[in-house]
Amino acid sequence: MLALLQRSPTRASKRRIFADTLSITDLTNPQNWYPEALSMKRKLVLHVGPTNSGKTHAAIQRLASAKSAIYCCPLRLLASEIYDKLNGLSVPCSLKTGQQEIMMDNATHTACTIEMASITEPVEVAVIDEYQLISDEQRGWACPELYLACRLKKYISPEIYLE
Repeated sequence: MLALLQRSPTRASKRRIFADTLSITDLTNPQNWYPEALSMKRKLVLHVGPTNSGKTHAAIQRLASAKSAIYCCPLRLLASEIYDKLNGLSVPCSLKTGQQEIMMDNATHTACTIEMASITEPVEVAVIDEYQLISDEQRGWACPELYLACRLKKYISPEIYLE
């Protein structure tokens, strides 16, 4: 029995182990990574316009009217501003950045940097602000991942806002 345990893997078993590892790390088909999220009916709203044209203001209004929402952006200062604005509008909101986390007990909304966004908690509305971050070589991965993985509750019109 000891001899069986000490025997080195056969070439076939090495190929099987390699194939199993390869399937775990296969990054060639991102459309298959989050089947549950991608099978949900979602509405995409793209706000495009010049600086100070009201894009973020419109997104905040939509966030405030939602039963649950997540606001994602590249800057912790911007996430903090949205956190303050929503709580100022009596919308219970938590804050999650790499440097700071304020979790409200009754929060239905979250303002966060994009890397800190939860992809497992369903929300009615998701806002991905400053989506041009997608072109950033170090942090750009977070934009398409959140878009692909974002789980939205099945309300009448679940929305993802890209700004």
